Amino acid sequence: MRRRAFTVAAVLLSGAVVLSWLPRLEESPDGSRTVAVDSPVDISPSPETRSAPPVRAEPKSFAASAGSEPVVRTPVDVEIRAHFIEQARAFFANDAQTTAEDRLREGQRLEQELARLEQAGGLSAGETLLIRAGLIREMVPAGAQQDAQLLALQERYRAETQRRVATAQARPDPQFGSYKVRENEIVNEVITMETIPDGLSRNEYLRRRLQDAREQLTPQ
Repeated sequence: MRRRAFTVAAVLLSGAVVLSWLPRLEESPDGSRTVAVDSPVDISPSPETRSAPPVRAEPKSFAASAGSEPVVRTPVDVEIRAHFIEQARAFFANDAQTTAEDRLREGQRLEQELARLEQAGGLSAGETLLIRAGLIREMVPAGAQQDAQLLALQERYRAETQRRVATAQARPDPQFGSYKVRENEIVNEVITMETIPDGLSRNEYLRRRLQDAREQLTPQ
């Protein structure tokens, strides 16, 4: 019982870490077992490094699907997933090189593809959170509308974290529980580091540490 309670607490704390870092678009890993489990991607330049503010345009609401739940999961080809990640990277990197109209159109297309991949389980919850928050910040004018959509996104992620906790309680997995405990320790360590070894990005360093943790817990 103590191990199980500790595992549940780790899941909750991991979710809280992601939510607290959302305004900075720093992603923490997700515990769900999908094609991209715990593989954070650094797709959006940080606010401190941007040379100019992004082009803004009036979009449709990116928070419209916040209450939807995946129903049917169709396997996602890894090449399709990788292609989408590259398109998202390019979108965030070229924020000052396209017109507002083209940027709005591309952002809406990415949002539709993101929703499809999320429903199919092709992206981890952490990746989805990072990309969707980036789209909101890029496409929704700063102010009350943007704040409301980011808040809705936070609430959706919080609800998903609670769902994972309930699943862990119903179907305890000792190995998965051990990983979640170690994951929480690694996340807390990495997000507080002032310098990252070997010139890596924070997300890449975090990904490698989590991969090592998974391998150590996998029977040989």
